[in-house]
Amino acid sequence: MMCLLLFLHFCMHADIVLSSTVASSYDEISSALSDNDDIEISSDVSWYAVLNITYDCTVTSYGDSTYTIDGGGSGTSSDGASRIFRVTNKATLTLQQLNIEYTGASGDGAAFVVHSGSSLTLSDVKIAYSYSDSNGGAIYCDGCHNLYIYDSSFAYCTASSYGGVFYISSTTGTVELDSVQTKTSESNKGVLYLESSDAYISGGKFASNYGYDIALGNDAAIYYCGFTYETILEADDSIIEQTCDWTVVPSISPAPSWSQFPSIQPSSLSTAVPTTFPSTEPSLVPTTPTPTTAAPTTPTPTTVAPTTPAPTTAAPTTP
Repeated sequence: MMCLLLFLHFCMHADIVLSSTVASSYDEISSALSDNDDIEISSDVSWYAVLNITYDCTVTSYGDSTYTIDGGGSGTSSDGASRIFRVTNKATLTLQQLNIEYTGASGDGAAFVVHSGSSLTLSDVKIAYSYSDSNGGAIYCDGCHNLYIYDSSFAYCTASSYGGVFYISSTTGTVELDSVQTKTSESNKGVLYLESSDAYISGGKFASNYGYDIALGNDAAIYYCGFTYETILEADDSIIEQTCDWTVVPSISPAPSWSQFPSIQPSSLSTAVPTTFPSTEPSLVPTTPTPTTAAPTTPTPTTVAPTTPAPTTAAPTTP
């Protein structure tokens, strides 16, 4: 009985997620958030206004499908466009297996704003045609705690100021990008703008963007392994170091890995996200190796010189 009372007391005084809701519209998603539910989106959704996340929440596509959230914009301005989520109250928002397009904001963060102490995780998410009139063409994270981006891509994201895709400043936890691609995105100061923060990047590629791929402000450091970029703008006290030794900051605990999302498999870029990116990457069409034929070799005959036996003369014998 005492255990039951303690459990009921905990439920009454804690924000905990008790269920998952399948939703097929913006209104159903908004209602599920009011009930502190996780959300499984079961169809493409048109978005009308930013929704606030104030508790730990997971939003994903229902089943094996990948659905699209449409922010209603044009991709070239913030007019008529909506930001998707604002994360507050030190909450953690996790998005998995979704496409997000045509988002926008007249302020910071065209798709996501992550406030002080709050966290965002994206896994297998594709964002395209997002536009901010200020900083963060997709994600604005100023004073946020953790930012984890896995196996995700960003295309045609624009910020009129800093961070065509990512604006990251003064984080209190870990910033990790794993297998992240950005293409044809743009800002005055870096597709990734990083200041007063450390970031760990493994795999992925920033290419075919406009302006700098990376811009590092004061007191910023990037440690990377297996990641490629083309252009960088660095402040005098910033650090960019190629290393696969993640123990450079031993106090950082291991970040979530792909194995924590076993139901999600990496997928190719869907039709909801443009696939005709200008690219200088080599063709992926397999080539058939040309067989090499070794010229036949004729063995050189070896001639053994004949040997003439030496005559033997018997010594005469005396009878």
